[in-house]
Amino acid sequence: MSFLVYEQDPFVCVDICEALLAEFPRADISVAQSLDALKRKLEEGGERLTVILALSAEDCAAAREVVSSFSNSAKWVIVGNEAPSGFDLATKLPFVQKPFSSQGLISAIRGGFAGRHACQ
Repeated sequence: MSFLVYEQDPFVCVDICEALLAEFPRADISVAQSLDALKRKLEEGGERLTVILALSAEDCAAAREVVSSFSNSAKWVIVGNEAPSGFDLATKLPFVQKPFSSQGLISAIRGGFAGRHACQ
């Protein structure tokens, strides 16, 4: 299993990576420092790739293109302070509200049901 994490807050990014390693010790985890880097890594492909995408209000518009372009090639979990608005596809993806627990994040990854919110 492979994970690709996009989170601009380095402390939250570390928390996400630690939660992933605790639950999936053999997982391959990559971190994208920008949406452009995220897009490049998605273009490289990967087997069973799950993207943890932390959105801020500033990222929402730019992320719309990335999520739409790669919605069928990866499993997505959206993380943010509030549910994303402005594009329909994001409302169909699992959403984890900040602040979140490791358990809430892992639940969203394991469940991945459309429209399911795994809060705290």
